[in-house]
Amino acid sequence: MAVVEQLPATVDVSVVVGDELSFPLTFSTNLNGYALESGVYNAGQTTVTDLFSPTLTVTHTATETTVLVTFTEAHTDQLPANGNWRWYLRWISPGSVTRTVVSGQVNTSNP
Repeated sequence: MAVVEQLPATVDVSVVVGDELSFPLTFSTNLNGYALESGVYNAGQTTVTDLFSPTLTVTHTATETTVLVTFTEAHTDQLPANGNWRWYLRWISPGSVTRTVVSGQVNTSNP
């Protein structure tokens, strides 16, 4: 029997509460015309609601697309250390197909 999997890449993030963090993600897919959405949530909650959405900046080049993900100081200040935080990045293609492409744990610590 065949097994089909479509799972997001795992990118875990570690940050000090109240610090800013930015990192690029490069995809082989040209994201022109795609919408992007992301969120951070408490995985320990019964009802998952985004606490905030990290700032996303898309940079297109001739051969690749890079997404800059930024957790601002105000964002990380909302994440008490040792919480069960997770984040994700989804894209919605021009044909309205949604796919979670990256997700991971957000580990926070006090300074």
